[in-house]
Amino acid sequence: MDGNNSVEDDVNEDIQELLSASNLSGRQSRSRAPSQAYNYTVGVDRLDQNVGADRIAIRSKKWGWPLFAFLPDAAVNNAWLLYRMSSAHGHLPLDQLGFKRSVTMVYLRLLQAQQSVPKPITPTPTKRQKVAVDVCLSGVGHHLESMPKQRHRSHCGKKSQPYL
Repeated sequence: MDGNNSVEDDVNEDIQELLSASNLSGRQSRSRAPSQAYNYTVGVDRLDQNVGADRIAIRSKKWGWPLFAFLPDAAVNNAWLLYRMSSAHGHLPLDQLGFKRSVTMVYLRLLQAQQSVPKPITPTPTKRQKVAVDVCLSGVGHHLESMPKQRHRSHCGKKSQPYL
């Protein structure tokens, strides 16, 4: 299933060799440490499987994006596991995708309720109000000048119309 099987086998063999060393009396002593450690890694594999099942694939050149995107997915997975253990799961059983959808809808409703509060309307300042008064009244550099080259539009590359 995943590419870690050969690595796990190699690590388990190395651990078995270390733990099966003979003691001073010459008898072989074996420990259950590898099997007990393997029992605890099943939960990590299950978390990776649950998080990867409904992962949103966003390609990014930033190296930190997978670390950032893993956090909400892991939090939703843990919340879903707690939900399955609660009594609410008996009344409304949801799979992980349904639970994730319901959590998303709750946050969208909260965001919509916050945005429904009207913002105070402020008048937009005019151009004269945006520029300082001493610049407007200086009388210097307020004339049209001819440009040596014709400019191109950045969005389409066509030449701009000259000013009349």
